[in-house]
Amino acid sequence: MKKILTGAIAALVAGALPLTAGALTGRFHGGGTLSNWTPACINDGWVDTPERYEVRYHPRGVGSNRDRDSIAFYGGQTAMSFILNGGNFSNRWQPVTHAFLGSGITVADQNQPEAARIRILSMWPNNLDENTDQPVRIRGQIQHLALARWCRVDFDVIVQQR
Repeated sequence: MKKILTGAIAALVAGALPLTAGALTGRFHGGGTLSNWTPACINDGWVDTPERYEVRYHPRGVGSNRDRDSIAFYGGQTAMSFILNGGNFSNRWQPVTHAFLGSGITVADQNQPEAARIRILSMWPNNLDENTDQPVRIRGQIQHLALARWCRVDFDVIVQQR
């Protein structure tokens, strides 16, 4: 009887926790563009037109995400990711671990002198957690893209937690 009662109470308590049951994964998916390529980008082979990408954003510590912020862009010809270990993206330039797949493969750790840098110009909403279910718009800039020194490009994405 005691085991049955304990099981019934556990089931009742579990049913009374909708936030836990309804919590999302912390993984935000969507799309956006890279645009406003600087001359250093053009000289490295980028075309001065906006490019569309699928985007994945994993904010630090939300849901099952690890202790890092990451954003990745997947296009028809290229893919790239940016990871800030142990921190959150902010409005100041921050070196990031960067991987790029295009005409070749490049990887640079955030502690290397040639590391890519990223900064967020705006994000709304900006206080994300497991229960954020609305679209999130993120605008920012990337510098030293694919190891191209002083190449800077803007990004504008909309993602939603899945």
